[in-house]
Amino acid sequence: MCRPSRHEKTAPACRRSLQIAEGGDVPGVFMSAHQRRRAARPLTALIAGWGGRVRGARQPPWSARRTQEDCGARRPVSEWQFFICPGGPPVHMVQLDSIDLKILKALQDDAEISNVDLADRIGLSPSPCLRRVRILEDAGVIKKRVTLVDAAVLGLNVSVFVSVQLEKQSKERLMEFEREVRERPEVVECYLMTGESDYLLRVVVPDLATYERFLKESLTLIPGVANIRSSFALQQVSYTTALPLDHLM
Repeated sequence: MCRPSRHEKTAPACRRSLQIAEGGDVPGVFMSAHQRRRAARPLTALIAGWGGRVRGARQPPWSARRTQEDCGARRPVSEWQFFICPGGPPVHMVQLDSIDLKILKALQDDAEISNVDLADRIGLSPSPCLRRVRILEDAGVIKKRVTLVDAAVLGLNVSVFVSVQLEKQSKERLMEFEREVRERPEVVECYLMTGESDYLLRVVVPDLATYERFLKESLTLIPGVANIRSSFALQQVSYTTALPLDHLM
């Protein structure tokens, strides 16, 4: 079993959640150089001492190491490593600096901006700017780029928020419901909720007749659905796909 060492004192919160047998697997995440210097080295030493190995997080590309050309530093400012995750699924943690945040803000406003214009906006030359964008893409910070279509222009004028309660919250029922919902193009958002309802859906349709057909021919036919409550949006007051970044600055 695990033997405590002097390194454990440096990361008590993570240490309390670790239950690692010799030769066992533990989940892992990426941490930046700054975070690694504060915590990862002691825990990495513990893993090596226990014979454990890290799993659950993919190896970052070599381009994840930013060099002097990227930021004017004399050493890499962003190195990713595996790190112990205190329970739950693997998490990718990325250290973002002010330039990264400027890039994300600009791309969230206009995903079609050229690399030359993006570099000019954030104050970098084109090559380091493109390299930073590629790093953010490889890290999964930038998931994908899409085109936003105006729902009203397409005649999708009815937006419905649907609360769904299942007969029981067994794993099989939850997975079956989620699988069925993913196949319906009318459902643009679906969340597993706390409280009385199990799921909250946002459904977009052209009219009430179409929504009625969706209820009768799709949603009510999913096994395990016990109760459905619909709330119709009168007006969309605010909507954005841009995530807030102020808490990272």
